[in-house]
Amino acid sequence: MFDPSKGMVIDLAVVGGGTAGLAVVQQVSVLDATGFSTCLVQYDKPCNPDYQVAYGILAKVEDYPFESDKMLFMDWRVPHLDSNKEVKQKTTKISTFIYAMPFPSKKIFLEETSLVARPGVAKEDIQERKVAWLQHLGIRIESIEEDERCIIQIGGPLPMITQRVVRIGGTAGMGQPSIGYMVARTLAAAPIAASYIIRYLGSESKSIFGSMK
Repeated sequence: MFDPSKGMVIDLAVVGGGTAGLAVVQQVSVLDATGFSTCLVQYDKPCNPDYQVAYGILAKVEDYPFESDKMLFMDWRVPHLDSNKEVKQKTTKISTFIYAMPFPSKKIFLEETSLVARPGVAKEDIQERKVAWLQHLGIRIESIEEDERCIIQIGGPLPMITQRVVRIGGTAGMGQPSIGYMVARTLAAAPIAASYIIRYLGSESKSIFGSMK
């Protein structure tokens, strides 16, 4: 890769991995840390992954029917949809669950989640189910302090080994295949990947994979 601003050839580019976006080192390869939206990495098959979709709010409410020191965890029950056949039919096809974490001062964190689906559940459907749940329990929201919307890729194809681009994180298929968790595994792998790259930069090998023995 040629860097016209410095008039020299750049052999290692670290793409992603922070606010810098593109950090450049004068050596040998490309490290892609851009996540699942990469356009640099080649895969062994087309990418058609599942998705986890969630919508959560931290809200102040008039009251809630929970003990303030206990959390409702992954509640899959749907009695709140008995009076809404259209929404219940959608839920029968793709189930969702809800978290409820009460706080003092009548605050509560609520999150409706589709664990995994292909394609991902529409955010409007997620929101609709949460509203039905709130109405069923008689929880009236006074104000929303924060909200959380997330779409997490679950699974996907593995990158081809025989390519010059080195992968880490989402580009390397490091997401846990059932829940999508990836940050801890990526952080643990980063120093290992860095040590191999450093070893390679000091060698005469023509392939970074040749040094990983």
